[in-house]
Amino acid sequence: MKKIIGVTTACVLVVRLAAAAQDGSLDTTYVTDNSGYGAAYDSQGLAGIYVPQASKDGIANANAFLEKSDGSALLVGPVVDAVNHVTGLGVLGLDKYGNPGYQPQCTDAFHTCYADGAALGANPAYSFTTVAARLNGDSGDIVAVGSLLSAIGLFVASISNADGVSNPLAVFGKSDFSDAVSVNYTATSAIQPAPNTIFIAGSAQISGSDTDFFVAKLIRPPQQNWTPDTTFGNHGMKRIAFNLGGDKHDVANALAIDADGNILVIGTVATSTDNTQVGLVRLKPDGSFDQSFGFFGLEVFDFFDGAYAAARSFGNAVALRDDGSVIIGGAAFRFAQGAVTAEQFAAVTRLGHNGGTIGSSTFGPNTPVTDNAQLAGDGATILFHYFEDSEQVSDVRAITIQRNGRILLAGTAVRAAFTSGFTYFGISRLEKNGNPDTTFSHLPNSGFKDSTRTYSFQNGLDSYTIPFGTTQSNQDYASGIRSTPEGIYVYGTSTAVTTNNQDFGYIRLVNHDAIFADNFGVLPPGS
Repeated sequence: MKKIIGVTTACVLVVRLAAAAQDGSLDTTYVTDNSGYGAAYDSQGLAGIYVPQASKDGIANANAFLEKSDGSALLVGPVVDAVNHVTGLGVLGLDKYGNPGYQPQCTDAFHTCYADGAALGANPAYSFTTVAARLNGDSGDIVAVGSLLSAIGLFVASISNADGVSNPLAVFGKSDFSDAVSVNYTATSAIQPAPNTIFIAGSAQISGSDTDFFVAKLIRPPQQNWTPDTTFGNHGMKRIAFNLGGDKHDVANALAIDADGNILVIGTVATSTDNTQVGLVRLKPDGSFDQSFGFFGLEVFDFFDGAYAAARSFGNAVALRDDGSVIIGGAAFRFAQGAVTAEQFAAVTRLGHNGGTIGSSTFGPNTPVTDNAQLAGDGATILFHYFEDSEQVSDVRAITIQRNGRILLAGTAVRAAFTSGFTYFGISRLEKNGNPDTTFSHLPNSGFKDSTRTYSFQNGLDSYTIPFGTTQSNQDYASGIRSTPEGIYVYGTSTAVTTNNQDFGYIRLVNHDAIFADNFGVLPPGS
């Protein structure tokens, strides 16, 4: 049986589910003392809920949740100080009950460390975009990857988990990758499968809106800083051009590494002026195309399977299963066409080890797509909404596989009844065969809604919502999900409407059995 090495996506709001109530219910034993922290956002003092103002009135996008052996944890992500306009790496230390302040070296009012000292300076020349974090035992550096704002290139910054000290910055320009074509790099995802190895995925701008996927591999030799692995791709980087049509705007969003060391990257590729599809590429460990996957290493996929002439599929997340199959997630948007309304579904598909859907009528339901349908599918792809009515926008942003084969999904849920842009983060669990897991919900009825939960930082919008705080916040985006024996953590971003600030947030949901933990050997962000 193969063991999966890791999966990552961009992410930030955390939810943890508890151990005595129904799976998926709020764990009220978590965050037992949230007084004095982020008072503007957690004034209700609800047990199990905490929203730290990590951004200091700026922007915080936590995209890693790292749990230690004693149950304590680190919440990590890019932070921008709105006053000084300095970008940094924020680290929030939590005790085993989810209370902040675990790390004594994080001494400011919000118990947050920043990698924004002399190495970065006051000039915001660096844009942190993703975190690749790996704890070897209870130690290990927290590594952040980002893009240069003042030049063409990437950088790696890290904080020592042992003492909270920033390590020397490593900066790479296009010449370091022998890339004479690209005019800009945007890092969107990173994974650290070993202490001295990082893979970065993102987009390389060629000209205008024309962008390609890229995968870069960095290594850290003993007593040295990070450097491109010149044995991978073209001097440490592989660019992938789909060039299927339209403006050729192809964006990589997540990557995973299988037990053989192959790198699977998922994103969204333009196919015409209006349409997009999910794009996947699998590379061998040396960065060459794995031609046994899809068409010479590439695969494109339409969640609607050609049912609509004007439609867009978005590839956001990927997870690998022990049987070799691949679970991909994202969104499926159809334009208004005649009597058909415009609508965006959350979407999940199972692919075979070498690409392509597996058989027919074997994954999820066979239910036609209708307006505002909560659940639809063709036996290979599942389209759904987290709410059961009046919703028009949903997506999947993160996937993790539990050891019993169940599939946990996290993403964004928007109810059409609220027109001012209120967003929730939605959570769903599917059985191994793609059918709804009706043991995972808090509603007493049958159907797909019994496998979903929705949570919001906004107060009192509907009876299905656990409010995280006051009415200041109404835009909450789930971007990562972790499953451990202690609980299910879902993490994302909460945005305050009155100030437009973004903050870290986390909760824990009930998870009854250790068998429900992640099926991963390495647990990077989004796993």
